[in-house]
Amino acid sequence: INMAHRPSAVQQYYNRFASTMKSAEVQHEGVLLKQGNVNKAFKARYFVLYKNRTLAYWLNQTAEIYGKDPIHVIKMTEVRSIKIVNKPPKQRRAWLSPSLSPTTNSSLTHEPNDGAAEDEIGDDIDIDFEKTRYFCFELVTRSRTFLLCCEEAAAFNQWIRHLNHAVFGRAVYKAWFTKLGAKTKSWKRRWFVVFDTLEMRYYEQQNGTRPKGSIQLAELTQIAVHASGD
Repeated sequence: INMAHRPSAVQQYYNRFASTMKSAEVQHEGVLLKQGNVNKAFKARYFVLYKNRTLAYWLNQTAEIYGKDPIHVIKMTEVRSIKIVNKPPKQRRAWLSPSLSPTTNSSLTHEPNDGAAEDEIGDDIDIDFEKTRYFCFELVTRSRTFLLCCEEAAAFNQWIRHLNHAVFGRAVYKAWFTKLGAKTKSWKRRWFVVFDTLEMRYYEQQNGTRPKGSIQLAELTQIAVHASGD
């Protein structure tokens, strides 16, 4: 066996990703400035949001067109919140056209985010752009937060709407329920929202932005009805 040509675990993962993306429809795409996970500089990357609720990004659009592996893939099912950032990077360098490759010098210095604002999950979001020159948002997952910025208001609104629907879907039903805790076995009142992505999320408050938990409705095998007092 020639081990030299054996694909790595990372390569095997992206091979599976590529096979699923061949038939996936694109929902939205374009260039965003992304802050590095270790090096906190900002660099332009080409992002593609697919209708299968997957967001991938490449070094540039050319890499995506020629079928190269994405730098990273973010599953929208793992995003816990989309946070609008009011305090943007301190400096911004010239943007390139989305059809061109970004240079390695495209970077920004980022200040700590102490002015973030969250909007209610599931609603369309419009920002008063007279208050800020920059259009930044965070995709918050359990393991990592992605800070992304747009060049202009129109692109920002488009990304927020598409991502908001990909992550949370559109609410089709909302109501208060009393839920039995998984560990403490105590009953607590929770605000439940059912989305058209076949997901149910519940919150402590009706206007909550961070869910306490979620239920994947597509994974349900049975719904048992309990009579009062059972």
